[in-house]
Amino acid sequence: MKHYEGFVRSGKSFAKVIGRPDEFHDAMGRITLNFSYLEDMTRNTIIVLSDVDSAVGRILTSELSFRQKLDVLGSLIRNHVSKLPKNEKTHVVKERSLEIVSLCQKSEELRNTYLHSSYAMHDSRSKTTSKAKHGLVITVESVDSGLLLDVAEFIGETGYLVRSIPLILGLADFSRESHKGITYEKEGRLVACFGHGE
Repeated sequence: MKHYEGFVRSGKSFAKVIGRPDEFHDAMGRITLNFSYLEDMTRNTIIVLSDVDSAVGRILTSELSFRQKLDVLGSLIRNHVSKLPKNEKTHVVKERSLEIVSLCQKSEELRNTYLHSSYAMHDSRSKTTSKAKHGLVITVESVDSGLLLDVAEFIGETGYLVRSIPLILGLADFSRESHKGITYEKEGRLVACFGHGE
């Protein structure tokens, strides 16, 4: 016997159900969407640095957490840098690439901070943790849509920087993003092509 109804699409529009969009909720949604973009760029960059077929790259990365993807990305960067001639430029390439990985870690931290909190009060978030080292800790922070938009923008910009890693490492001369997806080229030759959402 079934006691509860599962998900059923209502067919109603956003405007009919919600009315006018709310800044706070919109800004929170942008964090989610921009983090999705960052994850896609991280996966794509791993595939380019691995020099594997797109389908194989997806198989290798699809079940990895974001943190695991960052570990793989950092290791691939170090591997590519180790093959470059040893000079000051190589040091800068390594620094820049690994700094982007650090920005990814900060992006994940920000995403977790603002999405994994309680918003019982519209203008503040609270987070309760209980760790052996510190015991019960309740953090309360004032939050507004402007702060959430800053977080979303930071995450989105970090995704764009991740997209540039193959260029920094010299694996591509340029990348192009269009409504169809992202392509990387080197010396007029297509290096990789990724459709949006693939």
